Amino acid sequence: MARLKHQVPLTALSVYTLFMMMSSAIAKPFVIDCPYQTIIVVGLGLIGGSFMLALRERYPNTTLIGVDAHAETVQQALKNRWINQAYLQLAEVPLETLASTPNTHQLIVLASHLTINEALLEAIAPRVQALPSVTVVDLGSCKRKITTMGQLLLPSQFVGGHPMAGREKGGLGNASALLFFGKRFLLTPHEGLVGSETLQRLEQLLKAIGVNPVYMTAEEHDRTMAFMSHLPQLYAVLLTNLISRYEPGKLLGNHGGGIDDQLRIAASPYAMWGDVFTENSDNMREVLAEMIAMLQELHQKIDSPELADWFAISNQIHAAFHQLKQPQKSTII
Repeated sequence: MARLKHQVPLTALSVYTLFMMMSSAIAKPFVIDCPYQTIIVVGLGLIGGSFMLALRERYPNTTLIGVDAHAETVQQALKNRWINQAYLQLAEVPLETLASTPNTHQLIVLASHLTINEALLEAIAPRVQALPSVTVVDLGSCKRKITTMGQLLLPSQFVGGHPMAGREKGGLGNASALLFFGKRFLLTPHEGLVGSETLQRLEQLLKAIGVNPVYMTAEEHDRTMAFMSHLPQLYAVLLTNLISRYEPGKLLGNHGGGIDDQLRIAASPYAMWGDVFTENSDNMREVLAEMIAMLQELHQKIDSPELADWFAISNQIHAAFHQLKQPQKSTII
């Protein structure tokens, strides 16, 4: 019996793809046309790598170009046929040649760290301005600065984005085609882009890989992330630093299940978060000031029956959170 040269493990997304191919083969072919003929992913770490893998599964015939400063990373992507072409720098990508074909569209995905994405946007903008078929989206976790830059540099071609998914460890080795599946993908376009073809095309791509686009302003995004993403990470750092001061070996040796999640995200390195806390420091200081005040109040009520009120509110928020998660279903078109 002939042996396959390349064996690819099945994921939930690929199983879904296989099922749909079998069930709809007569009605219509499952492989759909990608809204972009070429997609360039800059930064093949956890986020960029996962985006690349999801795109490759959904659009096997689309040209994917990987850009990463680490030669071994792009070589791994090429070896596994996750990308068609590879470059070490975005400046090396022949954008003008790619965009010269009539009736085609190209997407540049900036998936590096915040400050690197901002520098890349500034550097690539003069070239992209002359190429109306090119759209740029970033995947960073702070949106105000880069969205303002995008509005000034590429008012009709830049969209701020943030997939609400991640892991405590980065790198292409931790990437997964399912990392974003069924998750929210926050978009922060400026008012002039609302309803535009640029935004509609990007939304079509996102829905096709199984994510749920959600729109908000950049200001709303950064304040929301201060509560829902940045504070939990900082709390994990605080908790582990607290443990480190009081016989950490003994304490960790007697851990319970309640601390597992905090210890999991405590593995995230500063390199992943330093820029985030710098750019969102105003919102973080506001949230931390409120939390400090609440801790002081809690300190006074720790042995009071009034503590029951805090637990009641906590239970309500927990129930609301799980109810909110129920309707979240990925839309695959």
